[in-house]
Amino acid sequence: MWDRQSVINILNDLLNSGANLQATFPIGKFTRKADRIILEEAKMTLVDGRSQKAYQAGPPLRAMVVRFSGHPMHNFVRVYYDAWVSPGDLNSLSLREDGAAETKVRAIGKPGWLVIYPLGSLLCDQRLEKRVKDLAVNGKEASLFVEFMTVDEGELKKSNNITLTDYVPEDAKLWEQWLGKIDTDMFQTIVRPRNFRSTSGRSDDYYLKIVRYGNRKVGAVWLEKINQRNGTAELGLLIGEPHLWGMGLGSRAMNAMIDIAKDDLGLKFLWVSVREANQRAVNCYKKGGFIIVRKIPVFNKSDGSYQIWLHMEKMI
Repeated sequence: MWDRQSVINILNDLLNSGANLQATFPIGKFTRKADRIILEEAKMTLVDGRSQKAYQAGPPLRAMVVRFSGHPMHNFVRVYYDAWVSPGDLNSLSLREDGAAETKVRAIGKPGWLVIYPLGSLLCDQRLEKRVKDLAVNGKEASLFVEFMTVDEGELKKSNNITLTDYVPEDAKLWEQWLGKIDTDMFQTIVRPRNFRSTSGRSDDYYLKIVRYGNRKVGAVWLEKINQRNGTAELGLLIGEPHLWGMGLGSRAMNAMIDIAKDDLGLKFLWVSVREANQRAVNCYKKGGFIIVRKIPVFNKSDGSYQIWLHMEKMI
């Protein structure tokens, strides 16, 4: 969309809608997030309330609006803005509002793009932060954008319910595709049963099913460390298509596997291990009835950092 007034109208509609919006935009080699946008005639101000910093850009000139009819929460707008050069010392500018602390303002001296999306959108997911940055910088060339636009919603809507299907050796190649789409270093390390053998979906160590949505295979769910004598097992889940996150597929796949664990395998108790940073997964397990039993700090000896893992349990 190239008409400047149309772009401004779209942004004004967003700002007046009452929705909580967030923006990701590049500053030099980095990107920043803003939780508020002030649109004026000659400039646009992006405010990060958490850091009490703001950035002033020139007016929005053109936009790309992406809408998903079946999932409006994931809609976003990519806006091209002009450079803004303010008179005087740029570092001395400030923004003061009633009841708020003074916010330092920095002028953006180069034109660029930003992505605006509602809180709760898929784009807010920390696991996709690097790819949202890529979307802000590269736009339609970004892998995430291409992935979004390949969603065939009409095809997927033919089946509102997910199904679990048997694993076949040809499915092994799907994991390479899925691992390229998620941040396994930061959020999800366990992406398959620990003793997984690509030739079989079931062994003495695990029981694996493929998650199918519509006509597409989108992930996997499994049980491992199965102890028939004690009736216990560990549950694992992977939805490997980020553009389908937030649609409840993980919850439905988990519940279907819990039914198998109880009715077919005679199990009585399940547990999961999940990183605390992976809040979408934590909420999914909570929704399924798992409760947090303990938190475990796991240290990285290479750089001295650590992450918190949650041990969650459920009687079935």
